[in-house]
Parts: sequence; structure tokens; C-alpha cells
Amino acid sequence: PWLLSVAWLAGPVSGLVVQPLVGQVSDRTHSESRFFPGKRRLWMWCGMLGLSLSSITMAFSPNIGLLLGDPDDAALLAETALPETGSGAAHALPPAELEELLNGELEATLSEGGGYHPAAL
Repeated sequence: PWLLSVAWLAGPVSGLVVQPLVGQVSDRTHSESRFFPGKRRLWMWCGMLGLSLSSITMAFSPNIGLLLGDPDDAALLAETALPETGSGAAHALPPAELEELLNGELEATLSEGGGYHPAAL
């Protein structure tokens, strides 16, 4: 529980250090480029691209973990999608059966009009 407070504090504290440094660097930057004229437009585009890529990566992190072969993500997805199986049941299934079970549960939930489903992420 106390680690959550530290995590929430990390953003503002890092901002206290990073923002003045980025301000100094952007003040010294001057671009004559046709696409990024001025001091800060290049920095705004780089920040927007970085934030967009990191947001997309975080949104698809369970799927990326599965693609890279992380078995813990498959078990976590199974336990989230199938809470009635218990905490250890998903680890006992072979990957092919686990995938078949997850797909069947997801289709059943979506066909019933269940709306949001954690496994649909």
C-alpha cells in the first residue's frame, strides 16, 4: 500500500528535476526548418510522438507479453477472464487449451452483451 504512494509521488518529483532541464535545452534550440520553425515546436512534436507510442505500448502490453512468450501474462489473462477457475487452475492448463478456453469465454461474454471484458484488451 505505501508503495502506491511512492508511485504517485514519482511523477511530480521527476517533473521538478526534468522540467527545468528541458526548459533550458528548448530555450537554446532554434530551428530554421520549414516543418519545425521556432524554439519549441520540434520538442512538442517529439513529446507528442513519445507519449503516443508509450500509451499505445501500455494499452497493448498484455498482448505484447503474449507475443514475446511470457507465460505469466497468459495466466493473468486467464485468471482475469475466468475468476471462477481459481488462482492456480490457469497455470495447470496447456497453452492450447488455455487459448481455446479464453476464446470460448470471451465469445460467450460478448455474445451475451456483456460489454467490457478484461480479456478483450
